[in-house]
Amino acid sequence: MLQVGSCDFRRPATNPPPPPVSPPGSRAGGSAPQVVGVIVDLAVAVASAGPEPLDPYEPGVRMLRVKREADVTHPRSLAGRAVRFEDVTAILRLIDRAVQHDCRYHYDASQRAAVFASYAQTLFVDALGPAETIVAEQEGLLIGVGQVDPASNRLRALFVDASFQRRGVGAFLLSELQERALRRGATRLHGAMSLNAVPFYRRAGFGPCDGPGRLLAAGVWVPVLRMEKLLRP
Repeated sequence: MLQVGSCDFRRPATNPPPPPVSPPGSRAGGSAPQVVGVIVDLAVAVASAGPEPLDPYEPGVRMLRVKREADVTHPRSLAGRAVRFEDVTAILRLIDRAVQHDCRYHYDASQRAAVFASYAQTLFVDALGPAETIVAEQEGLLIGVGQVDPASNRLRALFVDASFQRRGVGAFLLSELQERALRRGATRLHGAMSLNAVPFYRRAGFGPCDGPGRLLAAGVWVPVLRMEKLLRP
């Protein structure tokens, strides 16, 4: 399976720096706006740092990739749960690896960088707000993330770590999101899908629908395909 991505980029508003807050878990705590400020700071810091020094597809760490891939043998071994604050850095790294590896044949370097920057600055702010965000993990290792906007039933994100693809993780996450949408009474899921992920969504029952064929991500235009899936007759 290629990297699965539902692209929903929004240009973040320019806000003044958040006030200092106590570290997560301290007794002092912090208000919801302060916590959001911390998340934004962490996201921007990770985005500015660039890719991880160790690329799991480089020969020097290939055995690490093989070992990690061998750990995931069947979707039933996966577990889904709601995203937590401490997942922020791991998920940003996961998204960066997925975008850089699997979008490289459909998007140029500037588009890939813009896609990641857009997610880095909005994904976790939305996760603490109205969006529903889940992660897939196995034996404590976080290997995928998905997000839906419950108000519009828009699939906003679906990413699988580059080292764990073609093992049912994306299908597992999509199934979990669909089940949650059905329990909310949703009749369809829709989104702006990255071009490399279109075959995955077609196999999952999605089809093209009306909507713009490109999105503005961090000042860069990125082509997408609008798709939807009916969940109820």
